[in-house]
Amino acid sequence: MTPSYVSNEAKTELNNLKIRIISTSKTKRKNIQIQNSTLNGSDISNMELVNARLDNVSLKYGIFKMYNVENSEFISINLSSSVFENVIFKATTFNDTNFSESQFTKVMFLNCTFNYCDFQTTALDKDVAFENCTFDDKYKNSRKEDLS
Repeated sequence: MTPSYVSNEAKTELNNLKIRIISTSKTKRKNIQIQNSTLNGSDISNMELVNARLDNVSLKYGIFKMYNVENSEFISINLSSSVFENVIFKATTFNDTNFSESQFTKVMFLNCTFNYCDFQTTALDKDVAFENCTFDDKYKNSRKEDLS
């Protein structure tokens, strides 16, 4: 697949983007805001996001490895069919986020809030931890019993 970039004032598309940080420590990005964008098929590794805000962003088919997200907000995000490996989410809010058909390996959600999130057919096994998280009562095709 060839990476592509399309941008105008209303929408940005960066498909099949590869972001690899070559460093002994994670690269910390603070106060990032991304909205009305498509970043499908992206491979993002070894990064830390703090105070990030993503609104109306498609990241489906993405690969996220060695990734930390803290005190951030995800609104209307499509993360379906994505792969998460060694990822930690701390104090992060997910509103109307689609995790359907995603794969999680060694993923932790700490003090997170989930509102209107879709986990349909998502593999949630012993490698996934939800600690001190809150879930609304309105799941879209979610397996609520697997999240508690």
